[in-house]
Amino acid sequence: IAGFDDKAYAVTVTRVNQTDRILLAGSTPVDHGVNGTNLDFAVVRLNLDGNLDNTFSGDGKATADFASADEIAYGVGVQSSGKIVVAGVGFAAPADIRLIRYDIDGNEDTTFGVNARASLETGFGPSGSGQTSVSAMLIQPNDKILIAGKTDNYPTTTNPDTDDDLLLARFNENGSVDATFGGEATGYRLVDIGLWNTTVSHNDELGAIALQDDGKIVVAGSTYNGSSRDFIAGRFSADGIPDFFKTVSFSAGDDKATGVAIQPDHRIVVAGEQNSSGADFAAARLEAGMFGSILINDGAVATNNPLFQLTLEGVHSGGAAVTKMCIWLSFEPPCGTDLNNAEWVPYATTAEYPNNYVYEGIYLFQVQYADQDGIISDIYGDEIMYDTTPPVVSINIPGPVNVNSAVARGSLEPDLDSFMITAYGGAVAAEVTFPEPGRWESVLTNLAEGENTFSILATDSAGNNITKFAYVTYHEMIIIDTDNDGIPDDWELFW
Repeated sequence: IAGFDDKAYAVTVTRVNQTDRILLAGSTPVDHGVNGTNLDFAVVRLNLDGNLDNTFSGDGKATADFASADEIAYGVGVQSSGKIVVAGVGFAAPADIRLIRYDIDGNEDTTFGVNARASLETGFGPSGSGQTSVSAMLIQPNDKILIAGKTDNYPTTTNPDTDDDLLLARFNENGSVDATFGGEATGYRLVDIGLWNTTVSHNDELGAIALQDDGKIVVAGSTYNGSSRDFIAGRFSADGIPDFFKTVSFSAGDDKATGVAIQPDHRIVVAGEQNSSGADFAAARLEAGMFGSILINDGAVATNNPLFQLTLEGVHSGGAAVTKMCIWLSFEPPCGTDLNNAEWVPYATTAEYPNNYVYEGIYLFQVQYADQDGIISDIYGDEIMYDTTPPVVSINIPGPVNVNSAVARGSLEPDLDSFMITAYGGAVAAEVTFPEPGRWESVLTNLAEGENTFSILATDSAGNNITKFAYVTYHEMIIIDTDNDGIPDDWELFW
């Protein structure tokens, strides 16, 4: 295309005028004058004999620029209308997903997105500094567009995780973001494999997508286990909700899956490379089996309610019915494999579990599921802190004072859910600040003559709260100067 440094990363076949044609997508360097040379999306259409199809964009080639930064296409597909969708990543800070659509003749289709283009930023970070990578694209039978890759998870005060997470996003046929996908009204879903696997697992990425007949989305990729990378195979529901994930290790080296296929019997095959002593072809197959999950109190970290609410999901990768489940606490004996035991109860998606032990501490719930053929899943777990002790806080207001302001200070324990100060009778308490860990303060103003009342309310993550009161007395200083000489009368007694 440019005569040098042209690279194709994706290929598909399309049909034009009853004849098959070959589409390639990738990148090419383009001179943008004052903005320098950057990589742009590049698309080529070939005839079956390998020659350029000059009915496409006039010469068989098309390029697309989004911004003054590198842009590389990693996926290409054809919708039922014959229109061509190209997807990739743009590296203008922050890096994000980029799409463009062409009509069958290679013209940019301005009915798609804005000016034939669409984008989505998914990275987390200060000022949107998280970076997104795209590795695969798939067009569904309803012409919606699936995008797979990874996104940076930059640390924030509420999410200290700094690792890459799996990314699966979806656009509507017209290039708008499909807000119904992923369950979070964002059009995408991120997954940290470390939350699905009891081993150390982070820096996750997807490399391939496939669709089951029932619309569920099968994915493959890799994750870092603390010393090397392993294969990932997993599945999402048709609406983008995580279903199950499995890791596969071939060796102590890096194993990366970049392809996935589904057999007629629903078994999943993933392929890529394994690196024990140099790279080799690698493939693994998942037997149809049971998978599952458990969530306590909608994912809360702590509670003071002795009745635990469990959300449960058992899934059979081959579509068989899930019929039974068994739930126990980590310090209780497991259920075993005899499905006729009373501990194995009919499968349900919710359950209540009373805390008959009523001690404070961490409760680890474990669950297994069984299908209609008696196949039993691995053990899945979730934990929660049971805590009924109110948080420890203090408040102190030095006084009395002779000006109508004061400072309230005190201590507080870490990891409170909320902390607030309230003023009564017209006084005002400024927003609480935290000058150092475990300490708080607030400036009090507009004090009334006499005693003023203030309170603090602290609530911890388990829902326990405590209220404490404090008082400060204000008396205005009155200066008496009967001879108007500028010296208070009580001072003159000493002169």
